[in-house]
Amino acid sequence: MLVYGSDLALLSTKLARTYPVASIVSMKAKHDRHDTHVDLIELLGVSNNIICKGNIFRSEIRQAILKSKDRFRYGVFGIDIFVMLFRYVNIPWKFEKILGEILSFTATAFIQVRIFINDAVNFTQH
Repeated sequence: MLVYGSDLALLSTKLARTYPVASIVSMKAKHDRHDTHVDLIELLGVSNNIICKGNIFRSEIRQAILKSKDRFRYGVFGIDIFVMLFRYVNIPWKFEKILGEILSFTATAFIQVRIFINDAVNFTQH
């Protein structure tokens, strides 16, 4: 399973504990702090949560994953993927290409979506 996004260390560690025979790859961008994630893995004695640094928006990283014979069965992508993708909102072909490549890393993709309470309440009242 691939987990990519900020603030998903707890989720990936819980997944690793829940599924001890699975390999959970936590990909973190260069600027993300990984020390607390490492501390959590060590504290809980988790051995199947692999942390790697890499920016999924770099073309060579996407191409390396796409060329791999083995794809991830599941992927969890944080909301920050869309924040980064919005840079390309005025370049539709690039937005679609990058999003398509990222989603094709996995057979099944889960995407984090934040719902703000006020927005949800306003939405249900209309």
